[in-house]
Amino acid sequence: MVEALKVEHLRREAIEALGKVGPPARAAIPALVALQNEALVGIYAKDALSKIRGN
Repeated sequence: MVEALKVEHLRREAIEALGKVGPPARAAIPALVALQNEALVGIYAKDALSKIRGN
């Protein structure tokens, strides 16, 4: 699923799916951190990071 983050038209859905996976998706944290400041998906990346980190 981390590979889908590189495909612009799949990015949002991949981010949301990773957030739903939660802590087992920890391997995606670096990729999500890199996306958290992007205009179109940053808010979704921040939300997914929170869910993955258990915040």
